[in-house]
Amino acid sequence: MIGTLLQDWVTIRGDSGAGSPRVTSIAQSAESWLDLGDFEDLVFYLDVREVTNASLKLGYETSPIKQDGSFLPMVGPFLIAAGQRVDRAFSSMCAVPPARYVRWRLSGPSASGVFDVTFRVWVATYAWRKAL
Repeated sequence: MIGTLLQDWVTIRGDSGAGSPRVTSIAQSAESWLDLGDFEDLVFYLDVREVTNASLKLGYETSPIKQDGSFLPMVGPFLIAAGQRVDRAFSSMCAVPPARYVRWRLSGPSASGVFDVTFRVWVATYAWRKAL
């Protein structure tokens, strides 16, 4: 097992007031995507310090190539709450198993578009086992 920081502490704020476009989804920036290499089983450790909108959701996505449009949901999206959460993505159990790249996606701000969340994500990665 190898522990990897997918996202260091980050605070994301949004306010789509009158005249502003409504943001419905924010994906992790490409330079921070996790390259899994030969790892196939993942355990995500989400630590949320504060969240001001009960309709915010977070999910983890995966892609075999480093191209924004090829990512598919692997875990979630799930409602975010303050505290800690553990999610498992094992290649043998996921509808969309972990591929080469992994990122997070924040979605679902309320109709007002006002939100604030502070979180970080650690990932424990487990390597492929070769048959003897």
